[in-house]
Amino acid sequence: MKYIKWFEEVGIGDVALVGGKNASLGEMIRNLGKNGVNVPSGFAITADAYKYLIEETGIKGKIRDTLADLDTSDMVNLAERGSKIRGMITNAQIPADLEEEIRTAYREMEKRYGEGVDVAVRSWRRRERNWFIKKKEQEQRKRKSQKKIGKGLY
Repeated sequence: MKYIKWFEEVGIGDVALVGGKNASLGEMIRNLGKNGVNVPSGFAITADAYKYLIEETGIKGKIRDTLADLDTSDMVNLAERGSKIRGMITNAQIPADLEEEIRTAYREMEKRYGEGVDVAVRSWRRRERNWFIKKKEQEQRKRKSQKKIGKGLY
């Protein structure tokens, strides 16, 4: 599957792809399962699925247009634009291939745990986004310093 990752497939190195909670569940399944601790499985819908939804539905351009002349000091306008963007995402038609992947994964959950199995739905939290952003910034700084060091050697 392209946009679904089972918890058994992910670990702490996949926070950017599936979020911290899902990555931690993957770690627990792999590490505690060996010791006889039963951790229920599940699946994560990846950040790539979100990007695909945004691009495939044309929302990406609409978000860009909505934020084009944003004045971040105008909190009322900022809230209105944020609400508008959330509405675009909430009301978007999920692409058929993505929807089928999610349905297929849920059917697999039903095979494992029974028909109509209850699931928990989580989304990225601010802390995870901030962790991801900081990690990317650190990587960029590291690459820049490596380029400077490399130039100084020659």
